[in-house]
Amino acid sequence: MMNTHAAYRSALAVFVSLVGSMILATTAMASDWRVTRVSQPAYYAADSKSWKPLQAGTVIPAKSWINTGATGRVLLQRDADTVVIQPNTKTGLAGARDGSRRISVQHRAGSILLDINRGKSSRVRVRTHQLTAVVKGTRFTVTANRGRSSVAVERGLVQVRDNRSGQVANVGAGRSVSSTGKGGLSGSGAGGSSSSAVPSSSGNGNSSALA
Repeated sequence: MMNTHAAYRSALAVFVSLVGSMILATTAMASDWRVTRVSQPAYYAADSKSWKPLQAGTVIPAKSWINTGATGRVLLQRDADTVVIQPNTKTGLAGARDGSRRISVQHRAGSILLDINRGKSSRVRVRTHQLTAVVKGTRFTVTANRGRSSVAVERGLVQVRDNRSGQVANVGAGRSVSSTGKGGLSGSGAGGSSSSAVPSSSGNGNSSALA
């Protein structure tokens, strides 16, 4: 009889362990980014050195870098959230390990368009050399070129901070700010340093199209 009880407890323990593993796997899948469309050349690497070609269906590992060539574009999707990586771009994308929908991006060069569904756990932080953008639920583009970074907002509100001066601007839809990392934030077309954003001439819905 005792052997029967021991076997039952052992089987129950195995079952509970399997259920727990399935729940963890489901949670991880929910927080993964998957490539839904891609134009070559486009590569990814977990160490920013061992680059592998991106293909439709590729699941991006945590803390991976993505690099596109002159004709490369990548559309990443996670449920209703999307990230479009434009040509000649290098960016690092990492999701939270706690199952939340927080996103951390280290953006080095080129342009990315993020469309993030508004939600309690959806939070995005994009950092370039010159500025940091923090949002919850919005559509915006971050561009990093030699010596300058900019944020253009299409929907929602983005808080942008100059990494050197600490100056902060709340950038609304149809507006943009930029930074050279020397004199704080400025609006495109505005003279001097200002914390106010001005209408953007670059944001439009066509920027999400992939070749």
